[in-house]
Amino acid sequence: MVSKIWEIYENFSEIIYVSDVDTYQLIYMNKIARDLFGVKSVDEVKKHICYQLLQNSNSPCSMCTNSKIEKNCFYEWYYFNPVANAAFSLKNTIIEDNGRRYRMGIAINITAQEKQKKALAAAMNNETLVNEALKYALAEQDPEKSIQVLMEYVGKALHGERSYIFEEKDGVCDNTYEWCAIGVTPQIHNLKNIPLSDLTMWYRQFKSNNLIIIDDMDKVKETDPPLYAILAPQGIHSLVVAPLFYRDKIIGFFGIDNPPADDVAYIYNVLVLLGQFLVSLINRRDLFNQLENLSFYDQLTGAYNRHALDRGLRTYRREKSVGIVYADVMGLKRVNDTYGHSTGDKMLIDAYMLLARYFDKGDIYRIGGDEFLVISFGCDEGSFFSQAANLRLLMEQGGVRMALGTVWYDKYFTKDLDRIIKEADELMYREKREIYLNCSEFDRRAR
Repeated sequence: MVSKIWEIYENFSEIIYVSDVDTYQLIYMNKIARDLFGVKSVDEVKKHICYQLLQNSNSPCSMCTNSKIEKNCFYEWYYFNPVANAAFSLKNTIIEDNGRRYRMGIAINITAQEKQKKALAAAMNNETLVNEALKYALAEQDPEKSIQVLMEYVGKALHGERSYIFEEKDGVCDNTYEWCAIGVTPQIHNLKNIPLSDLTMWYRQFKSNNLIIIDDMDKVKETDPPLYAILAPQGIHSLVVAPLFYRDKIIGFFGIDNPPADDVAYIYNVLVLLGQFLVSLINRRDLFNQLENLSFYDQLTGAYNRHALDRGLRTYRREKSVGIVYADVMGLKRVNDTYGHSTGDKMLIDAYMLLARYFDKGDIYRIGGDEFLVISFGCDEGSFFSQAANLRLLMEQGGVRMALGTVWYDKYFTKDLDRIIKEADELMYREKREIYLNCSEFDRRAR
């Protein structure tokens, strides 16, 4: 049925494209779209992934609008596509057929309009390109995504194979952000803990406010063997790299790999302009992370706090299964009164570390003075109860004692979570009463 729907758009003057929302596979492009992106036939369209063909990206686009579009309405936006070298007015919507969700896009090439001609000519100006990149980056609320969007846009606009940021900390450099063109192997996971001593020549130039320009890797092999050993395995034959300064201190660097040789001077100027903006975005990210840490993490134990739990419960969706552990640290008040709060604090930290030994730290919340909650989604029943049993065994061998309430459900709905948590809470209190009755160490009067 779907293929019949697309047939009516074949000779439209507007660009029409359709992709699977979940797999990103292209399903259809009309003739004008196929001609623009060099696809020979409708059958060939289905061999492509949308972000690879339309955006020359190795992974889904950071500025993808899939999360913003809905069925029966159109999301409108404007985008200058550096791959097609054209500006578009776009409308996207969701179409459902036989249980599958398709993203349909209608794009009007507005480059030919006089106003857009001027904008396109100005796009070759360094400041305009930087402003365009910042416009898309700052539209993102998440600072991490904001930086990723910026690197993606700049990488595409400068026609590099890879754009990236390295950040310095404790005498080493880590590759923290990366965008790769289609067919380029990501390197971000391989480029960690690089000693600054391997970058001595670069840092010497950075301190003189110079950028690094390499147009012949064979020269590097002769002049800087340690650097050559890092760059050559990545398939780099040319690059432009600029330092990142904050308060007159180098905090890292960013660059473009394998850009067109004729564009090196142009890229040089863009990176010079972009440096301080990138530093501002990194500082914005760090401030955001600090505020999030204060807002959503328990400052004593490092566990998530009740604010994080409330946020999580608003966003969780139905999963296949859920396991809940409700834990109460026994005897905390007695320890605080007898040995002081510093000893009690250590007791809480030890309790968190016990839980973290068997459950993912991202699933653990401190929800009260002596209470922790574990919410494990998508877990296997056997593994979940085995982890809980191992936790009990470890507590019996000494150290912190916690009363536990554990429940597991194969299927649940979001509305059921409060009830499931309450069930675990009741089981925890039942165990707590038994401990009080059978162990004089935790006699109620000692609390």
